[in-house]
Amino acid sequence: MTESTSDLSADRYACSTFDGKVDSVSGRARCALGLALLAAGCAGAPATSPPSEVSARTSASAAAPSASGPSAAAASASTSSSAATPTVPLEEAWAWVRTQAPEASAALSLEDPKTLRDRLLDWAPADGSLRVWDLACREHRLTRGEQTLSGPAHVSTTMEGNVKRVHEDRVEIGWDVVFVCGSDATYTRSGGVWTLSDSSATGCMSTPSAHISKLTPDAAWFGGSTVTISLQCKQLREEVQHCRTGGTRTCAVCDELGISQVEEPSKRTSGHVSSKSSHNVNDADCSAPCPPDPIGEKIPAMDSAFKDRILLLSDPDVHPTLFRTQASCQSYRRKTKVPADAIQSW
Repeated sequence: MTESTSDLSADRYACSTFDGKVDSVSGRARCALGLALLAAGCAGAPATSPPSEVSARTSASAAAPSASGPSAAAASASTSSSAATPTVPLEEAWAWVRTQAPEASAALSLEDPKTLRDRLLDWAPADGSLRVWDLACREHRLTRGEQTLSGPAHVSTTMEGNVKRVHEDRVEIGWDVVFVCGSDATYTRSGGVWTLSDSSATGCMSTPSAHISKLTPDAAWFGGSTVTISLQCKQLREEVQHCRTGGTRTCAVCDELGISQVEEPSKRTSGHVSSKSSHNVNDADCSAPCPPDPIGEKIPAMDSAFKDRILLLSDPDVHPTLFRTQASCQSYRRKTKVPADAIQSW
């Protein structure tokens, strides 16, 4: 008689609290084969771990022997893997994820924010300057540095008789946008000539934007965050078959792929909520194999391709931060409704 999923869970628990006394013969076999690996897994790792530690524990778990018999289908749909998980190229795994979960993966990409930054820097000649326009279609002049385009921002001038006060911050645009508090200068006018009479500087910094998330020849968007992902079964369908020859077995099929995301470096988690449906089948012919599970059987291999791989998660509602030409800014504003509070001139 084939073991049920609950039997497998019990044997796993017996291994995790192994004291040398396991009644189940199959349980003793699994404990003997997997004890060294399970000892590491039962050491009580912290709830939040760096991706490298998570990858190490997952790899150790993947090396444990898989359940034999029909119950292995349920384990496969739950992303349990066999001892020899095949290696899948990242591009192949990504294409599979986009096909199986197009909506859940729509905001994700393999783009590297730093590569996007380097392409943004190429807007300006080496050690040169360029003009750009913000979402309010106001012009700014930026100078190319090693890792940023930088220039004056939030420039304001007030006049009171023969006294002029000028405030100026700085903006640094690379793989994110940073505003640096700048200087205040006071000028007095005598005989028609302005003379600097006082100046001061403040030291503060703010980063109001997310990472660069999209770049076209005409505009740059800053609405991205970096994440790692893991793949699981989002909707698992189980069939508990009561065999006509006696005993039961459980066949499982994964109907939908799920993607969990962990934002770096905050470790904030988001993603799918798993669900499982189960129904009984009486007088089942358990000599026939369980139904195929094309999604579930591929999850372990595809998931392994994303271990320790940083992906870019983009906010689709973010508007461009800067444009390369005034005409491209004006065209975007004509075609796109932009809320007034989203227009930040710098």
